[in-house]
Amino acid sequence: MKQISAKKESIAVICLSHYWGGMELDALKLTKSFNLTYQTVLICKDGSHLQKNAEAQGVSYRAVKFKTKFSFRLIYSLLFIFKESAVNKVVFLGTSEIKSIFFAKRLFNNKLHLVIRYGTTMGSSKKDIIHRFFYSCVNAHVGISQHIIENVKKIIPISSSSLIAKVYAGTEFTVPVIPIKRNKTIINVSRVVDGKGHKDLIIATKDIDTDVYIFGNGESGYINSLKSIIPVQHADKYHFLGYIEPEKVKVELWKHGIFVFPSYGEGLGNALVEALGAGLVCITYDNTVFREFLELGFHIHIVPNRDIEKLNEKVKHVVNNYDFELQKSMHNIVLAQKIFSLKSEVDGYMSIFDSM
Repeated sequence: MKQISAKKESIAVICLSHYWGGMELDALKLTKSFNLTYQTVLICKDGSHLQKNAEAQGVSYRAVKFKTKFSFRLIYSLLFIFKESAVNKVVFLGTSEIKSIFFAKRLFNNKLHLVIRYGTTMGSSKKDIIHRFFYSCVNAHVGISQHIIENVKKIIPISSSSLIAKVYAGTEFTVPVIPIKRNKTIINVSRVVDGKGHKDLIIATKDIDTDVYIFGNGESGYINSLKSIIPVQHADKYHFLGYIEPEKVKVELWKHGIFVFPSYGEGLGNALVEALGAGLVCITYDNTVFREFLELGFHIHIVPNRDIEKLNEKVKHVVNNYDFELQKSMHNIVLAQKIFSLKSEVDGYMSIFDSM
């Protein structure tokens, strides 16, 4: 375990999930970004994928052992770290352990400024009296998009003394030093699970003469079910590449020209942000966060939600007008680097802390 040297003040990024996905990756990125300027510690679950990745990347962390999301062991582990590392600012990614964090903050004499950062759309309301009590310890609620902000307002009990703000998740964009040949091919990057739109992607591209590259983990049974709907005569044009490291994904994006992302809903969509930052022609459904990208000024195509026929028409249009569409998408590179920069994300959080 990395040892953290205590300073006058420090920031803790808390993510206690045992999974490895967008939220956990964001926790790691945010810790690294904060740590460029501020003393920062990542608090994660012992034995988790997040711990292993933090260790591999040399990120300062403290791993805590606990069995249940509300436990005395977790409370006192957090309290010990807060005191040892002189933590006065906390960014918590998640919601499940809020009860334990509530008591750890109270035992720390409420000297912590606590921000909860939300990155996914929630469905079940938490505005009952018990949740109102525990969420009363939160100083600020931060959503990674306007869509998430609106969702938080509906689901989460926000006290009159709490702030609510939007801070876009930062991304470390990769621009190849040596230009990479960009092919007129389609790429999709996401977990291969129901709801990400892979079935729609396959159906919408069956009669389009271009290869489709799908990157992402998924259960073998589900992937086989997707492959079963591919016509035999077109089987060779669909490539399921599985999981690759995030840095390699960024390089892969520069090899392709069209990013088709027919997800049924996203909080922000890290892969979409990276695709925009790599200058691909991007196509999505019209749901959740995607229209927000149009409002931000990106050149992006949005088709009616779950309308596979319209998706097919739009992909054909882009393929038939490829050079023109690709040229229009080039301005997305600078815009993405500006809006979704790591510095902008850190500045956003520090502005929130300063206003408390």
